[in-house]
Amino acid sequence: MRGRARKTTPRVKGGRVQRKNFRDARGRAAGQALELRVDVPGLGYRHVVAREHLQRFLELIPDWERARAGLHAIVLAAGDEEADGWYDCGVIALTAWPDPPTTTVCAEYFEEHRDILTRLGVPSRQAPSFLGVVDEAVAPSWWKMPGTSALLDAALDIISFDVEPADAPGEWRVRDTSVHQEGGPVIAELHELDGALHVYERRVALRFDRRRAAAFQLLHVLLHELGHHVDAQGPLSRRAYWRREEFAEQWARRCADRIWSAYHRLPFA
Repeated sequence: MRGRARKTTPRVKGGRVQRKNFRDARGRAAGQALELRVDVPGLGYRHVVAREHLQRFLELIPDWERARAGLHAIVLAAGDEEADGWYDCGVIALTAWPDPPTTTVCAEYFEEHRDILTRLGVPSRQAPSFLGVVDEAVAPSWWKMPGTSALLDAALDIISFDVEPADAPGEWRVRDTSVHQEGGPVIAELHELDGALHVYERRVALRFDRRRAAAFQLLHVLLHELGHHVDAQGPLSRRAYWRREEFAEQWARRCADRIWSAYHRLPFA
C-alpha cells in the first residue's frame, strides 16, 4: 500500500473477500497462454507500464516457465490509492499510477522500500501530515491517555507503539511496534503547545517520473506479487502473514538483483 505499509489488499467487507475486476481468469485451463490484460486506469491515474513492456520484462525473469506455473493472468488494473498491486489465486495485478506520478507514502512504507527507491534514484522529501490536537495536559504517561491513544489508533491504524523523546523539549517521536519488536520506524511526531498535543503523521513525498514508476512496478511490485505466487504453489503452510510477506519480499529482491542490468538495457527502461 502507499498509505500504509502492506502492498496487497484483500478487499474484505463484512467478513467476506470481495470479487476483483479481472473476469474469471482463475478458471483458465492448464497450459493456456498467460492472459495479459489492460483495464481502464480510472480518473486521476495512468498506466506507466504497457502490455509490450510487460511481455519484454517477463522474458528476463530467471526460470520464468517454472515460476509462472499455475499463473493465469497479469492485469494492469485500475488505480487504487491503497495498493501498488495484489495477488489472488493465480492472478497478479499492477494498479495504475497516480497522474501526475509524484506520490506521498507513510514512513513505514518508505523505510521498507528505501533501498530500491534509492537505487532507482527517486527524489524524496519529508511531507508531514497534521492529524489533530489532543486537549490533554502533558504528563509522564500522557500517551496512554484515551484521547491520544484513540487519535493515533484511528488515524494510523496501529496495534501498538512506543514513544520516545525527540531532539527538542516538548517533542516526542512515535514508533510502530505492531510488527517490529523494537526499533520500528518513526510514524508520527508529537508537539506540546499550551498544554495540548499536536499530532503529525510522518510521511514522505516521492517524486517519481514515468520511467522510474515503471521500473518500480516491474522490478519490485510485479516481482513481489510473483513471489507470492511462487510461495502459493509450494506445500501448504501455516506461516503467519508477515512470514509470507517476508518470503515474497526476499524473492523479489533476489530476482531484481539478477536482472537489474538487463532491465536497464531495454529500450523503454
